[in-house]
Amino acid sequence: IPRFDPQYNPPPQDTRAVGSIFNSLGPSTNSISDRVRTDKFNRLSKAEKEALALTLAGEIDPRPQYGGAPYGTQKNRQEIADILQTIENRAKDRGLSREKTVKQRSQYSAWNDAKGKRVAGSNLNENFSDITRGMHDFYSGSLTPSNERLNHYYASGGASRINAPPWTSNLDPLAQTNQHRFFGP
Repeated sequence: IPRFDPQYNPPPQDTRAVGSIFNSLGPSTNSISDRVRTDKFNRLSKAEKEALALTLAGEIDPRPQYGGAPYGTQKNRQEIADILQTIENRAKDRGLSREKTVKQRSQYSAWNDAKGKRVAGSNLNENFSDITRGMHDFYSGSLTPSNERLNHYYASGGASRINAPPWTSNLDPLAQTNQHRFFGP
């Protein structure tokens, strides 16, 4: 599984960048607002970045036979933003770190069992740059969620098609992105 480590991800040569291994992901205007938004991503710990990337790789199925598409497509970028928003809201509501939030029992596919971890690891290896670009863009503010209130979702189609869970009756349906239906208070 790719790691967020300078040994594996050498820093870019662009001196305008703001000091992150991910600064080569896009142009830098070096404005104060750009630095502040990028700093939000840079403040994520290495463990949080790894946990978030693996979670996204386990949640978004890029296989066309299940209705998936490459991670770099706009639909999958939107799904990245929506899933990250659920993580942010759950972490805040539960008083947990992002890493502990995604690793809670039966919450995110990448952490449920050995098969989920293998699939997520494979997806992350094959799509590392698109997944981390989506994360960077979300935390920099250039990729926004469908709704700020998102805190739950389930797979309504694809390989993991399930019926609506009972908890959906207590929440508002807020978005449908690819195979996932998103809800919030």
